[in-house]
Amino acid sequence: MGCTVRRCGGYMEICYVLLGALCWMQIARAYVVNDPEASQEIDSITCWTCPEKANNHACNRWAPDVPCHKNHTVCHTHHRYDSLRHKTISVTKTCARASECTHNTAGCTETDVVGIYDCISCCNKAYCNRAIPSNHSEALRLTVLSGSDNLKLSKHIVWIISIVYIIRYIFRTDL
Repeated sequence: MGCTVRRCGGYMEICYVLLGALCWMQIARAYVVNDPEASQEIDSITCWTCPEKANNHACNRWAPDVPCHKNHTVCHTHHRYDSLRHKTISVTKTCARASECTHNTAGCTETDVVGIYDCISCCNKAYCNRAIPSNHSEALRLTVLSGSDNLKLSKHIVWIISIVYIIRYIFRTDL
């Protein structure tokens, strides 16, 4: 049979305290303490990056395989495109802060020169910016900003709640 508070004494309380301490240490390590190992685990993303290049192939071929700096959690792609000649003018890819790259900043806008467009797309998965946008709908399709720090934190909370329910089931008590 399961353990009750009377039969198990303080073991249940010790388990809750240890579980709480373990969970808090994991969250603190990832979000509060400047732990490089934790930031690689939580915040790191690797994007295709290049200074201004003549086309996407040249950009991707040039791109070093180096993770983005901490707090640069989004891949930003800027494609300057001549829609009249159907030709790329330049491609620039960078790591960016999430605040610099939103669904509102994605898309294509015409420059001062007729037929020349600046197309911006953003995404936040590793190597997600391989392709470049050439029109507004493509820029929006390539802009995938799933997840956030809140989502990462909510994964920890779901993990904590799951463990609490497992312990609760093992000890068959009410919280």
